[in-house]
Amino acid sequence: LGVDLGYTVNTRVSQHPKVYWRTTAASGIPLRIKIEVNTHERSPALPLILRPYAVDSGWWSGQTPVQTFQPAELVATKIRALYQRSKGRDLFDLWLALNQLHLPAATILAAFDPYRPEGLTAARARDNLAKKLQNRLFRTDLDPLITTSLDAYQLDTAATQITNEILDHLDD
Repeated sequence: LGVDLGYTVNTRVSQHPKVYWRTTAASGIPLRIKIEVNTHERSPALPLILRPYAVDSGWWSGQTPVQTFQPAELVATKIRALYQRSKGRDLFDLWLALNQLHLPAATILAAFDPYRPEGLTAARARDNLAKKLQNRLFRTDLDPLITTSLDAYQLDTAATQITNEILDHLDD
């Protein structure tokens, strides 16, 4: 499909297979898409849903329903990502889910069990986040990804909220 759309397509097969699409936008800016294929988690925690999806561009238009995970389950994987990676974007995504999508923390936590790393406790998650908050790379990870200022998002305030509403309840 990528080649048909004018992309250069490369694949990398490993424990986590990846497909890379590269092209140049009409403006001359290089565009990249990385698709990671999860071959381990194949059973959703919550029933799958259908979402309408539409594309209307100069080179193609169409619409179709797309089967996907429920938002709470997608966000639940971010709890694991926050624990396992050192990316401030994972904290931001959790904050965004609570404050912009208005997903209840209890709903996110209910979908987390299949994604929970072995041995993860509330105390470990809190300590892990506290250490990451001391890391400059964690704190600045989001900077090149956000093009407009989000006055409502403050990293330390978000960390407190995520700790209080999600991490503290991992053992419930």
